[in-house]
Amino acid sequence: MKSFWRTLAFAFALTPAAYAGTVYIPLPGVTAVGSVGYETQVSVTNTLSQQRTVNYVQLATGVDGTQRQGVVKSPLQIAAGRTALLKPTASVRGLLELSAPPGFHYSARLVGTGGAAGLGVDLPVINSDTMGGAGGKLVIQGLKSLDSKTADVVIVNLAKTASSCTTRVLRADGTLAFPQQTTPLPPLSHRFFANIFSGVPGGISDARAEVTCTTSFFAFAQMTDTATGEFAVAAPTETSASTLTAPGDAPSALDCSVGTVCYVFPGLVHQSTNANPDRAITLAPAPASYKSVKVHLEVEVGPWNTPATGAHGVLYLVRNKNRDMFANIFLRGPGKGDLTLRHGFNQTHPEKAKIEKAFLAQQGQTYAFDYDYNPAAKTLSLRVSQNEQLLFELVDKPNISKIDIGTSDRIQIGLSNPGTNPTIEPASIGWKYSNLKVEFFP
Repeated sequence: MKSFWRTLAFAFALTPAAYAGTVYIPLPGVTAVGSVGYETQVSVTNTLSQQRTVNYVQLATGVDGTQRQGVVKSPLQIAAGRTALLKPTASVRGLLELSAPPGFHYSARLVGTGGAAGLGVDLPVINSDTMGGAGGKLVIQGLKSLDSKTADVVIVNLAKTASSCTTRVLRADGTLAFPQQTTPLPPLSHRFFANIFSGVPGGISDARAEVTCTTSFFAFAQMTDTATGEFAVAAPTETSASTLTAPGDAPSALDCSVGTVCYVFPGLVHQSTNANPDRAITLAPAPASYKSVKVHLEVEVGPWNTPATGAHGVLYLVRNKNRDMFANIFLRGPGKGDLTLRHGFNQTHPEKAKIEKAFLAQQGQTYAFDYDYNPAAKTLSLRVSQNEQLLFELVDKPNISKIDIGTSDRIQIGLSNPGTNPTIEPASIGWKYSNLKVEFFP
């Protein structure tokens, strides 16, 4: 395969392979804007303590990126703590794919050449955190086209299946600048729509593009001014769905995030009694592949039932049956005094991960349990708080990469134990379970 690259880095000895995460960088293919020359620069930093390899390949615009016949990835070894600079041929537009083990960091810039070098303009680096989900919406603001100014829109299909993307371009007053358009995209492909306002008379400013796709995707705009030689990128905007709060304006723990499949059970959800030791809840989220699930639950600890060292159930969360377990959280009382978290998909009970933390919950006290099971980010965490003060956090990794929910799948939630195996799993008689929230993030 013809090389598109000049690489500013030293070569080092090969090292053992590790799990590779992948990012994508859309390359603008811009050599000049007006009288100003430009080149693309991609910085790759290895923050690990050992030399590792990043593999990269460029995919042409509009092609099916899953078809790899004749496509050879180029390896680049980077020493511990070092940075390498990649310079793709400036005139080549496409999608740069980089794969490396966790611990690599990337940035990309379009930098002026010659006397117009300057600091350059950041280009998007797309990963699982920045991409838009299937059926979601990305909004790009501040678009303008007037005199020497033009705006281009770029859409990237990040899925390994074909996609259909719909774009609405609106003026600042909310009216359509032109009819919405739906465009098919091949798997793992990149489409460039040049000068989108060329047919709009009189120019336009402060417009926005709203893009939705049937698969995971990314969208942004690039703007140029040939009179000044300027190049700018308009990245997807951020929303008001932020967990940050102003002083005195704390959100409720039961507020649902925008765009999630969310179930809220406010107030007292279950009080364990001899007549009604546990509560089972069944949920049926819409069939889809979800990035993560988050749970909030508040538990008032009651008496330690016999035996106190038995597993007093806090939260049991599975898909269908015990074999596919998001979490099993339980507490043990005096004589043992700990919290245990178990999880694991497609595993028997002994195979599941087990994390224990020394912690003696106090009778009559209420604790908040916030659980984030995030296969997309390869993390999970359990935060235990009291009076909004974090007591401790447990972290681990899921053994799946996504949460698949089919039409017949059900999410099963258990609060307390049924008491059928009292010597090992006594019911939490006298305990109270309140303010349950379960969110699935697409």
